[in-house]
Amino acid sequence: NNHGMKVIILDRGAMIHSIRVPDRQGRMGEVTLGCNSVEAYEKSGAYFGAITGRYANRIARGQMTVAGEPVELVCNNGGNHLHGGNSGFDDKVWKTGFSYSEDCCTLTLTYTSQNGEEG
Repeated sequence: NNHGMKVIILDRGAMIHSIRVPDRQGRMGEVTLGCNSVEAYEKSGAYFGAITGRYANRIARGQMTVAGEPVELVCNNGGNHLHGGNSGFDDKVWKTGFSYSEDCCTLTLTYTSQNGEEG
């Protein structure tokens, strides 16, 4: 923006990779935690800046009920389902779209999860 703010979003995991903003004295600084490469994100096991999901948190024993029917989910955190399973939204490549106007730019990230993906 016209104040010097810079944001970097990765299409892998719809991750906020970097947000750099000026402080009161105008010095630029990084305000996010993250890794230096996609490979480092993959190895870290952390969810730095990523979209979590299909569910954000743990589902005990990987079991839930939908419309009165039991559903079994992948257990990827001990005996629990964490952040969408073995391949959560943080592990997907999202489609990107951009729009610009005189005073605004917009990034749209889209991913369609197939019915039954990860349980």
